[in-house]
Amino acid sequence: MKTKSYIKLISLMTLSLTVIGLTFSCKNAAEKAAEKMIEKSIQKSTGEDVDIDIENQRTIIETEEGRVEVNALSKSWPNDIPPVVPEFKYGKISGVTSTVTDEDKMWTVVFSDVPNDAIDKYNKDLKGKGFKTQTVSMSGLGGTISAEKDDMGVAAMLGDGNASVSIHVGL
Repeated sequence: MKTKSYIKLISLMTLSLTVIGLTFSCKNAAEKAAEKMIEKSIQKSTGEDVDIDIENQRTIIETEEGRVEVNALSKSWPNDIPPVVPEFKYGKISGVTSTVTDEDKMWTVVFSDVPNDAIDKYNKDLKGKGFKTQTVSMSGLGGTISAEKDDMGVAAMLGDGNASVSIHVGL
Protein backbone atom coordinates (compact mmCIF):
# COMPACT_ATOMS: atom_id res chain seq x y z
CA MET A 1 0.00 0.00 0.00
CA LYS A 2 1.31 3.44 -0.81
CA THR A 3 2.27 5.54 2.24
CA LYS A 4 0.35 8.58 1.02
CA SER A 5 -2.84 6.54 0.56
CA TYR A 6 -2.37 4.91 3.97
CA ILE A 7 -2.04 8.34 5.61
CA LYS A 8 -5.18 9.55 3.85
CA LEU A 9 -7.01 6.40 4.91
CA ILE A 10 -5.96 6.91 8.53
CA SER A 11 -7.03 10.56 8.27
CA LEU A 12 -10.43 9.54 6.95
CA MET A 13 -10.86 7.03 9.78
CA THR A 14 -9.84 9.59 12.41
CA LEU A 15 -12.26 12.03 10.88
CA SER A 16 -15.02 9.45 10.87
CA LEU A 17 -14.56 8.78 14.59
CA THR A 18 -14.86 12.53 15.21
CA VAL A 19 -18.02 12.60 13.14
CA ILE A 20 -19.47 9.78 15.25
CA GLY A 21 -19.43 12.13 18.22
CA LEU A 22 -20.99 14.92 16.23
CA THR A 23 -23.61 12.59 14.79
CA PHE A 24 -24.84 11.62 18.24
CA SER A 25 -25.20 15.25 19.28
CA CYS A 26 -26.98 16.50 16.13
CA LYS A 27 -30.75 16.50 15.72
CA ASN A 28 -32.73 16.97 12.48
CA ALA A 29 -32.85 20.77 12.61
CA ALA A 30 -29.13 21.05 13.21
CA GLU A 31 -28.01 18.32 10.80
CA LYS A 32 -27.72 20.54 7.71
CA ALA A 33 -25.83 23.20 9.64
CA ALA A 34 -23.51 20.54 11.04
CA GLU A 35 -22.96 19.12 7.53
CA LYS A 36 -21.89 22.52 6.19
CA MET A 37 -19.67 23.24 9.18
CA ILE A 38 -17.89 19.89 8.92
CA GLU A 39 -17.55 20.18 5.13
CA LYS A 40 -15.93 23.62 5.43
CA SER A 41 -13.61 22.42 8.17
CA ILE A 42 -12.46 19.38 6.18
CA GLN A 43 -12.09 21.38 2.97
CA LYS A 44 -10.03 23.96 4.80
CA SER A 45 -7.72 21.40 6.40
CA THR A 46 -7.31 19.03 3.43
CA GLY A 47 -7.95 21.23 0.41
CA GLU A 48 -10.30 18.57 -0.99
CA ASP A 49 -13.94 18.88 -1.95
CA VAL A 50 -16.10 17.03 0.55
CA ASP A 51 -19.77 16.08 0.60
CA ILE A 52 -21.28 15.15 3.97
CA ASP A 53 -24.74 13.75 4.58
CA ILE A 54 -25.96 13.37 8.18
CA GLU A 55 -29.27 11.64 8.77
CA ASN A 56 -30.63 9.71 11.75
CA GLN A 57 -27.28 8.82 13.35
CA ARG A 58 -25.83 7.89 9.96
CA THR A 59 -23.15 10.03 8.36
CA ILE A 60 -21.63 9.69 4.89
CA ILE A 61 -18.48 11.58 3.91
CA GLU A 62 -17.41 11.54 0.27
CA THR A 63 -14.14 12.93 -1.05
CA GLU A 64 -12.04 12.44 -4.15
CA GLU A 65 -10.11 9.78 -2.18
CA GLY A 66 -13.12 7.70 -1.19
CA ARG A 67 -16.16 7.33 1.01
CA VAL A 68 -16.58 7.00 4.79
CA GLU A 69 -19.87 5.87 6.29
CA VAL A 70 -20.54 6.07 10.03
CA ASN A 71 -23.67 4.24 11.11
CA ALA A 72 -24.50 4.47 14.81
CA LEU A 73 -27.76 2.59 14.19
CA SER A 74 -26.06 -0.51 12.80
CA LYS A 75 -26.05 -3.24 15.42
CA SER A 76 -24.80 -6.15 13.33
CA TRP A 77 -21.54 -7.38 11.83
CA PRO A 78 -21.27 -5.91 8.29
CA ASN A 79 -22.23 -8.43 5.58
CA ASP A 80 -19.54 -7.17 3.20
CA ILE A 81 -16.62 -8.09 5.49
CA PRO A 82 -14.88 -11.05 3.80
CA PRO A 83 -16.11 -14.34 5.32
CA VAL A 84 -12.53 -15.45 6.05
CA VAL A 85 -12.47 -12.79 8.81
CA PRO A 86 -14.11 -14.32 11.87
CA GLU A 87 -16.94 -12.33 13.39
CA PHE A 88 -16.16 -10.85 16.80
CA LYS A 89 -19.04 -12.26 18.89
CA TYR A 90 -18.04 -11.12 22.37
CA GLY A 91 -20.14 -8.02 22.99
CA LYS A 92 -22.89 -5.75 21.71
CA ILE A 93 -22.24 -3.72 18.56
CA SER A 94 -22.72 -0.01 19.21
CA GLY A 95 -21.65 1.38 15.83
CA VAL A 96 -20.01 0.64 12.49
CA THR A 97 -17.75 2.71 10.26
CA SER A 98 -16.79 1.70 6.75
CA THR A 99 -14.30 3.37 4.45
CA VAL A 100 -13.80 2.72 0.75
CA THR A 101 -11.04 4.14 -1.46
CA ASP A 102 -9.71 3.07 -4.83
CA GLU A 103 -7.09 0.92 -3.09
CA ASP A 104 -8.64 -0.17 0.22
CA LYS A 105 -11.74 -1.06 2.13
CA MET A 106 -11.83 -0.77 5.91
CA TRP A 107 -14.41 -1.40 8.61
CA THR A 108 -14.36 -0.45 12.28
CA VAL A 109 -16.92 -2.10 14.53
CA VAL A 110 -17.32 -0.73 18.07
CA PHE A 111 -18.58 -2.96 20.91
CA SER A 112 -19.79 -2.60 24.49
CA ASP A 113 -20.36 -5.23 27.20
CA VAL A 114 -17.22 -7.13 26.18
CA PRO A 115 -15.77 -9.68 28.64
CA ASN A 116 -12.12 -9.28 29.62
CA ASP A 117 -11.09 -12.59 28.04
CA ALA A 118 -12.43 -11.68 24.57
CA ILE A 119 -8.95 -10.95 23.17
CA ASP A 120 -7.80 -14.50 23.92
CA LYS A 121 -10.99 -15.96 22.42
CA TYR A 122 -10.76 -13.82 19.27
CA ASN A 123 -7.08 -14.76 18.92
CA LYS A 124 -8.16 -18.42 18.71
CA ASP A 125 -10.88 -17.52 16.18
CA LEU A 126 -8.39 -15.70 13.95
CA LYS A 127 -5.79 -18.47 14.13
CA GLY A 128 -8.53 -20.97 13.25
CA LYS A 129 -9.08 -19.04 10.00
CA GLY A 130 -5.35 -19.05 9.17
CA PHE A 131 -4.40 -15.57 10.38
CA LYS A 132 -0.94 -14.93 11.80
CA THR A 133 -1.51 -13.07 15.08
CA GLN A 134 0.31 -11.03 17.69
CA THR A 135 -1.35 -10.24 21.01
CA VAL A 136 -0.69 -8.08 24.01
CA SER A 137 -2.74 -9.20 26.99
CA MET A 138 -3.19 -7.15 30.13
CA SER A 139 -3.71 -9.84 32.81
CA GLY A 140 -7.37 -10.47 32.05
CA LEU A 141 -8.17 -6.75 31.77
CA GLY A 142 -8.19 -6.65 27.99
CA GLY A 143 -5.44 -6.07 25.48
CA THR A 144 -4.81 -5.83 21.77
CA ILE A 145 -4.46 -8.22 18.88
CA SER A 146 -3.21 -7.69 15.35
CA ALA A 147 -3.50 -10.28 12.63
CA GLU A 148 -2.58 -10.65 8.97
CA LYS A 149 -3.53 -12.97 6.16
CA ASP A 150 -2.92 -12.33 2.46
CA ASP A 151 -4.04 -8.75 1.76
CA MET A 152 -6.09 -8.47 4.98
CA GLY A 153 -5.30 -7.03 8.37
CA VAL A 154 -7.35 -7.19 11.56
CA ALA A 155 -6.74 -5.20 14.73
CA ALA A 156 -8.76 -5.38 17.94
CA MET A 157 -8.44 -3.40 21.14
CA LEU A 158 -10.24 -4.25 24.37
CA GLY A 159 -10.39 -2.51 27.70
CA ASP A 160 -12.89 -1.63 30.38
CA GLY A 161 -15.70 -3.64 28.79
CA ASN A 162 -15.42 -1.93 25.39
CA ALA A 163 -13.74 -3.03 22.19
CA SER A 164 -13.10 -1.94 18.65
CA VAL A 165 -12.28 -4.26 15.77
CA SER A 166 -10.82 -2.86 12.56
CA ILE A 167 -10.56 -4.85 9.36
CA HIS A 168 -8.51 -3.67 6.37
CA VAL A 169 -8.57 -5.24 2.91
CA GLY A 170 -6.42 -4.09 0.01
CA LEU A 171 -8.30 -3.95 -3.28
